[in-house]
Amino acid sequence: MKIKEVANILEELAPLAYAEDFDNVGLLVGNSNADVTGILVALDTLEITLDEAIEKKCNLIVSFHPIVFKGLKKFTGASYVERVVVKAIQNNIAIYAIHTALDNSFYGVSAKMCEIIGLKNKKVLLPQSGNIKKMATYVPIKDADVLREALFKAGAGNIGNYDSCSFNMEGVGTFRGNETSNPTIGEKGALHREPETKISVIFEKHLENKILKTLFETHPYEEVAYEIISLDNVHQHIGMGMVGELENPVDAKEFLQTIKKKFHLKALRHSALSDKKIKKVAVLGGSGSFAISVAKKEKADIYLTADLKYHDFYQAENEVILVDIGHYESEQFTKNLLVDYLTKKITNFAIILSENNTNPIKSDQLFIKMAKKKEVTVEEKLRALYDLQLIDSRIDEIKNTRGELPLEVKDLEDEIEGLKTRLSNFNTDVENFETSIANKKNNIDESKSLSKKYTEQQKNVRNNREFDSLTKEIEYQDLEIELAEKHIKELQVKITQKNEIIVAAKEKIKEKETHLKHKQGELDAIMEETQKEETLLIKKSKEFGDLIDERLLKAYEKIRSNVRNGLAVVTIERGASGGSFFTIPPQRQVEIAARKKIITDEHSGRILIDSALADEEKKKLSKFIG
Repeated sequence: MKIKEVANILEELAPLAYAEDFDNVGLLVGNSNADVTGILVALDTLEITLDEAIEKKCNLIVSFHPIVFKGLKKFTGASYVERVVVKAIQNNIAIYAIHTALDNSFYGVSAKMCEIIGLKNKKVLLPQSGNIKKMATYVPIKDADVLREALFKAGAGNIGNYDSCSFNMEGVGTFRGNETSNPTIGEKGALHREPETKISVIFEKHLENKILKTLFETHPYEEVAYEIISLDNVHQHIGMGMVGELENPVDAKEFLQTIKKKFHLKALRHSALSDKKIKKVAVLGGSGSFAISVAKKEKADIYLTADLKYHDFYQAENEVILVDIGHYESEQFTKNLLVDYLTKKITNFAIILSENNTNPIKSDQLFIKMAKKKEVTVEEKLRALYDLQLIDSRIDEIKNTRGELPLEVKDLEDEIEGLKTRLSNFNTDVENFETSIANKKNNIDESKSLSKKYTEQQKNVRNNREFDSLTKEIEYQDLEIELAEKHIKELQVKITQKNEIIVAAKEKIKEKETHLKHKQGELDAIMEETQKEETLLIKKSKEFGDLIDERLLKAYEKIRSNVRNGLAVVTIERGASGGSFFTIPPQRQVEIAARKKIITDEHSGRILIDSALADEEKKKLSKFIG
């Protein structure tokens, strides 16, 4: 089985045409014509997911979330996204993402949530519009039944719980084929009248190519007359979220306990509970704050979703209970859904469910870490603050060394990308002009041929009227030739102008690329010298920051942002705080040296430490701060 065959099977469940505009779905990495050795189904494609695929000899990962959301300019492994893509390519592993295509499927993410909860009478919470098209075609009455059935078989004529829906009207069609035509009914050059049936059907937009292919293969005419229009009708079975009903109403607290158990939750967040029994439930897997108003409009008693912000909960307004169960938690059963579906469709090899938990939020580990955190003395806090200051100051020095180079390189890269896009558009314009010229030349040849034919016919006319009629046809063809030649000249001028612009654009791109190469070289040289040290320092900065309580750390960061040199912690030099001319009273200096409380300079707001402590910490950190 080829990868593209697996993709076609997945599109039967979740057509990519219904994914949201912002999304990146389908085959993201790999060759669609490659043979499949094994399929691993995961919620996210991370490095551990690739390791699992390699271990289990799977060369196709079907992932719910796409690893690539926007264009990648480099593949250096600097980010987890780049590392995953590079590793996938190196190991010939394809990655297929289904994301919002499955979100909008009637049998997708929210449907699985409804199944877990046990809801009945389900319907889409936010139905999409603009996904239905209408086609009308005209066919001889004797062929209408065959064509209509073929269109139904291809997927046309489905409306909600009904199929084989069409509207039919009989009338008379007229046509006349030219000398190059090959009519199945009637004769060349003769006007023909045919009793016809107008067949009108609707279909889902992702089926358009299939419907047209069926139409052209089944319709008896050489040239098929048809029209397709897009409808604004709402599609009842395509859209985000679902709303359904419980078998029996339950108490709100009891329902939330059930949700915690069924979705394996350690905790959940919710708005104020009410005494009203829970019967109607709305769900939307993943981020769902945008559908709160719709859940209220649907008179849902409770709305389960994820990623609700502080102010989102105010929208409940005692009309609905809002519940945030977590992004990962709301979508966790999606991979089970996909495994079950693919297992039914593909029987010649196993579909493997990923064993990795890719949830990036580890709240249980955080609580354990916080519980183990011991009481820290003032002196330890001062030492940690000064250590952090030394590290951050060194990072500042490294960044100052680079100056504006990273921004300049990024600006140049963006400018070159923009110029290349413009260049591509110019080349497309030239190609279109050349195509138009070729078409005009074909028109000239056709007009010359017709003019020659009419001239020959003039030799055999029976009366002046026929001669005059042919003369007018010849004059008309001469005008057509003249007009086409004029257009060709205009297009040739445009091509010349565009080519001049293209040459200038290429020169500008070359100039910018040379400049970029120079700037990139400068940046790479500096990065080579400082990257290793900076990486270590950033890691150390986080480590020391974790030793400081959140409130003190925020105060430190605020002071750093408010002073020019970034020094939030300073020593006393010659009786005054570092960077200040204001003298510190002797009694105050004694208190600072005692290290029993955190003291700040009343003029600059900086945290003050004694020189002895500073010297000790500088010596301690000298091993990784040069």
